[in-house]
Amino acid sequence: MSPGFNPDREVKVTSTALYLENRTALMPTLNLTTALRHDRIELDLTNRRAVTAANPATLGRTYNPTTGRIGLVWDVAPGANLYAQYSTAADPPSGILTDSHFAAVRDNTALTTGKQAEIGSKIDFWQGKGTATVAAYSITRKNIATPVLGNSALTVLVGEQSAKGVELAVGLQPTSKLSLQGNITYVDAQFENFVQNGVSLAGKTPINTPSTVANLWSSYDITPAWQASAGVRHVGKVYADADNTMNWSAYTLLDLGLRWKMSKTVSMIGRVRNVTDRIYAANVGSTMAYLGPPRTADITLSAAF
Repeated sequence: MSPGFNPDREVKVTSTALYLENRTALMPTLNLTTALRHDRIELDLTNRRAVTAANPATLGRTYNPTTGRIGLVWDVAPGANLYAQYSTAADPPSGILTDSHFAAVRDNTALTTGKQAEIGSKIDFWQGKGTATVAAYSITRKNIATPVLGNSALTVLVGEQSAKGVELAVGLQPTSKLSLQGNITYVDAQFENFVQNGVSLAGKTPINTPSTVANLWSSYDITPAWQASAGVRHVGKVYADADNTMNWSAYTLLDLGLRWKMSKTVSMIGRVRNVTDRIYAANVGSTMAYLGPPRTADITLSAAF
């Protein structure tokens, strides 16, 4: 390894935006929310390596997206509401603009665009001892740049990708000592328009996208000074390639914790994460898997002053 650094490129991003937000009370229990945003994004790349046809001396792009949202919130009853919302979005073509490389900017001149429709509700019940939220959504994104398998310097375009899902979260306080929190989400994500190596992958599931994720967390006050807690996290199967020929199986993790409140301002918390020492992949690709942490123990001292 040679000491020092070799300059690659300089990236300059100049961004300005104008946005408006409004809430109109149509009725005492019904509110209309609207928003509109216009951006002007200027991206300039300067090459600090050898100038070639693929890597010119300079390259620039200007983006002018206009996005917005509109929604209704209805207070059905005290402690219960319903909402519906539609929104649009625009993202940089290759993720973070300040990390852009010439191939992505040269080959993909348009922004990634998206639209989302969502309906949901939040309800308080059991005389304030319980709360629940539920939401159903549909998301569509177009013109998504994704790295070529085996060559991260090159990108290909996903013409359109969609996701439809439902989320449910519930919180309970059965007694003054016991607290329960749980949530579950199901999503059907798929490519709508994506051709890779001349083969259509429409209907396939994007990589690292589980269809089901669920969490359950509980805490119990043993005494005013001691609290025990336990959490379970379940993640469904994920695919490692866009062809959906390789996958990592679903897994479930268990975490345990114990808190000692030494005084009004000082607490000590001990945790054991992944108690069963489950081997699992936090992220997978077609050639490798990045494993999640094994069984891990830590102690934290927290003080307020």
